[in-house]
Amino acid sequence: MTTPIDELIRRCQTHRDAGAKEKKLREEFVSHLRRVFPDASDQTWIDHYIEGAETTQRGSKKGSARATVRFVDTLVRATVMEYEPDIRDRATYDHGKAQVQEYAANLIAAGTPVEQARGVLTDFVKWEVYSV
Repeated sequence: MTTPIDELIRRCQTHRDAGAKEKKLREEFVSHLRRVFPDASDQTWIDHYIEGAETTQRGSKKGSARATVRFVDTLVRATVMEYEPDIRDRATYDHGKAQVQEYAANLIAAGTPVEQARGVLTDFVKWEVYSV
């Protein structure tokens, strides 16, 4: 019997392996969250996850003193999440990881305690979580 989590992983892996864009992977993932995590205690986190999509963040890009406005794929409290279509590709992985580092640094510069800041890089099949 296939569980909701099995179906989520299978569908995300199929999309990723077919070269789907990040948006399709993200929408597939979000469409399964409430079935995968049906407990009432999980609903607040899911709400924060959805509300944190495309969060505007002010800061500076590494190596530049100029202030910029960036869009974090998702910000859930002190966790920045960056999505890429396939992090098995080294260039895509390196680009995504640099974005996670930049967004986490901006969180800290804005006052988030270092010990609370986290970063996530994912293609919705492979997940990497970083402490700062």
